[in-house]
Order: sequence, then C-alpha cells, then structure tokens
Amino acid sequence: MAERVTRVELGLDGVKDRLGALEGRMDRLEGRMDGLDARLRTVEQSIAAVSAKLDILTTQIVAKLPSWWQMPAVIGATVTLLVALWAAVRWLIARGWM
Repeated sequence: MAERVTRVELGLDGVKDRLGALEGRMDRLEGRMDGLDARLRTVEQSIAAVSAKLDILTTQIVAKLPSWWQMPAVIGATVTLLVALWAAVRWLIARGWM
C-alpha cells in the first residue's frame, strides 16, 4: 500500500510539474497577446484616421464637381466663340483686310 501511495505521489508531482510548465507558457503567451493587442489598437486607430481623411477628401471632391449645366454651357460658349471668330475672319477677308 505504501508503494502505491508513493507512486501516486510521484505521479502527482509529475502532473504538478507539467501544470507549472503549462502555466509558465500561458503567462508568456499572455504577455505576447498583450503586445499584439496594443499593436492591433494602434493599427485600428491608424485605419480610423485614414478613413476620416478619406471621408473629408471625398466630401471636398464632391463639393468641387461642376453642376450638370456647366459643361454644356462651356461647350456652347466655345462653339459660339469659334463661330464668331470664323465669321470675323470671313468679314475681314470680304473687306479685303486680310
């Protein structure tokens, strides 16, 4: 009976040693996880800052886009100017000044 108790005690000591080793590993892992957590928070803050800047940039770009009527007005004005210049040149040629 004493031998069995001794064997059980030795087995328990082995289990305690293994549990101690596992506990040490878990402590090291927790330390590493804390570092990863800090890094992830930093990345999250950086992404939030970039997202905010993109929102501001998008708002500014949309605010600077021309209205629907501006491009047709520019094209019409350009065509009118070219027609007027062409007519002026024809008039000057007809008068003999060119």
